[in-house]
Amino acid sequence: MQSDKPQLLETRQGYLRCVRLTDGRFHLVKPGPLSHLIYGGDFILASESFAELLRELCSHCMDFRRTEIVQIATGERFGTYFEIIPHDKITPKDIGTISAVGFHAWHYGRRNLYVTHAVADVIQKRGFDEITVSLFPLAAA
Repeated sequence: MQSDKPQLLETRQGYLRCVRLTDGRFHLVKPGPLSHLIYGGDFILASESFAELLRELCSHCMDFRRTEIVQIATGERFGTYFEIIPHDKITPKDIGTISAVGFHAWHYGRRNLYVTHAVADVIQKRGFDEITVSLFPLAAA
């Protein structure tokens, strides 16, 4: 799907799975398999391997903060993740005017990750199959 519009990245196992703790880690509230992309509230998390790919493609336009996903009640740890913080924000009024070419990423409400087609294409080619790409209308995101 070729598009010159920013594209939304989503996963079935990624939405509202965690909450932010005061110490910077994230508490897993919905058990089950974890995705390479977890988002909700005011954060976007990426697994180590997915963050490495995003760093390769978009380090010029986002920050990466190392964190961990834990289960407070059991003390269980689910590994290292990176909080993804795109520098640029996208809004419904911007969607038609943004040039979505090259390698770039944006956030919407600090909880949705939008990327250019070039970034989405590399993500799919590198085998991150559970991450879906859509032209989901920004106003509804």
